[in-house]
Amino acid sequence: MTYFSFSYTSCMTYNTAVKGAGDMASERDILRRLDDRRRELGMSHESLGARAGVAPRTVQRALNGEATPRLSTVVAMARVLGEEISVRTSCSADALRGAEARRKARTLAGLAQGNSALEAQAVGSRARRSAERSVEARLLAGSPGKLWAI
Repeated sequence: MTYFSFSYTSCMTYNTAVKGAGDMASERDILRRLDDRRRELGMSHESLGARAGVAPRTVQRALNGEATPRLSTVVAMARVLGEEISVRTSCSADALRGAEARRKARTLAGLAQGNSALEAQAVGSRARRSAERSVEARLLAGSPGKLWAI
């Protein structure tokens, strides 16, 4: 089941924009824009639901922010309302892989630092940065599965 949701990283925003509503919009902004358009057209929840092939209560709950609709529901409603939903890439695949490798390397280095039982065993900031760079390089050179595993 695919739901209309968002997640963010330091490099790329998985986001959806409504044409004519600015460059990037949040999930709530998109649904608000669709509801504004519905009102502008004088269309009831029932009419929108019937035309989009969605139950009127689902339309009402989605547009009122009471539920998180499926992406297919949002796209169907947008089409009926004459709106367009699109996804935009904000950085290259290499930049996103690099950002994920840095994030994961910092996490792993932090775990190693946190697992040091005594303060005297903890590594200094220079050694930690070196370890982070080493882990980052290995993640980028290795299997994509290790890079993207949670």
